[in-house]
Amino acid sequence: MLNRFVHRHNYGKYFKVTFLDVSPFNRKEYGDAALKAATYGLPTLSVYAASQGLTQDDLDCMAFLEDDVLKLKDRLHPLESSNTMSSSDSNSDGEVGRPKADIGDLTDAGEVSQERDED
Repeated sequence: MLNRFVHRHNYGKYFKVTFLDVSPFNRKEYGDAALKAATYGLPTLSVYAASQGLTQDDLDCMAFLEDDVLKLKDRLHPLESSNTMSSSDSNSDGEVGRPKADIGDLTDAGEVSQERDED
């Protein structure tokens, strides 16, 4: 009904009002679902922020402050882990993957595996 009122009075033809089905009891689950959707590329940042109690004005102001004024994206980088590294990334030796262990630190199965990889 609210969307019908907005469109009838020409306040906004290119947007709609959505009420999220979020309560204090399911806020964490709804936020986790929005974050999971974001990892697959869906644009759910606003949904996540709203589920955590941030208004659209707060989100816009914080994004402007962090990106344009403080330039935090240029200064802060997420930690690298095996989940975020690509196969083209290499360590300081120029090799991809975990550094090789010394022969004395390996078990019998590890020695066999290392010899197999060298061949």
